Amino acid sequence: MLGHFDDAHVGLVAPRVAGRPGTDLVARYEITDSPLDLGPEPARVRAGSRVSYVPTAALLVRREVFESLSGFDESLRYGEDVDFVWRAISTDRICRYEPAAVARHRARPDIRALARQRWSYGSAAAALDERHPGAAAPLRVNRWSAIAWSLVAIGHPLVGGAVGAGSTAALARKLGATPNRWLVAGRLAGLGNLHAGRLMASAITRSWWPVSLVVAVLSRRLRFALLVALVVPNLYRWRASRSELDPVRYVALRIVDDASYGAGVWTGVWRSRRLGALRPRFD
Repeated sequence: MLGHFDDAHVGLVAPRVAGRPGTDLVARYEITDSPLDLGPEPARVRAGSRVSYVPTAALLVRREVFESLSGFDESLRYGEDVDFVWRAISTDRICRYEPAAVARHRARPDIRALARQRWSYGSAAAALDERHPGAAAPLRVNRWSAIAWSLVAIGHPLVGGAVGAGSTAALARKLGATPNRWLVAGRLAGLGNLHAGRLMASAITRSWWPVSLVVAVLSRRLRFALLVALVVPNLYRWRASRSELDPVRYVALRIVDDASYGAGVWTGVWRSRRLGALRPRFD
């Protein structure tokens, strides 16, 4: 981690914070799905990017950076680590995520403690939105991808597919004289739309789940869409993570994880009377 500080613009470096192996249910779940574990790929930390924050469970910071920011905001009960990192980045200091260094973090002892922890994380979203408008948005996607998936969800897959095809054609035109531009545009737009679909599924089952639940009660078609959003991405994640849990328990814990976080978001929104933590951002 220290090598990153050879660059004078780097002010913070964070290691990978991985779950500590254990035999109980939550430990076996968090070994692949800890909210503190940001994965095996290094990155520059930026709000809205693949690695949009780092926890301060373990962090190296230049002393002058820490002092210039007056340390953590002690008025925040939760989210003070994310706020600190975002404030540092806003001063043009670079924050690097370095997963070659690994710190181990003990999981919560049971599902109730896990749910309480996730609720606390979610409850910080409104306060973070107040200090960093838009950075804590529950969803950030291309607007055309959002329209396409919304049309599919309400029962118009052909129209949604047409919108997706239109965005592919628009991208192909932007590529100009690029060789095989239609093939390149199809691949980029296709991957982008799949990624947007995963992000939308996460938003409606995480931060927006109370609204999704009400809508699902009123509409059979949207009830099916919610069920798909709950199950399909989580099964894909189970397979990709190679979790040692069986798919039923894994998906159940993912639902508890997301629902607890979403409940925290709504609690924070209610207390602050600010809707920013629920408002999507479209590119």
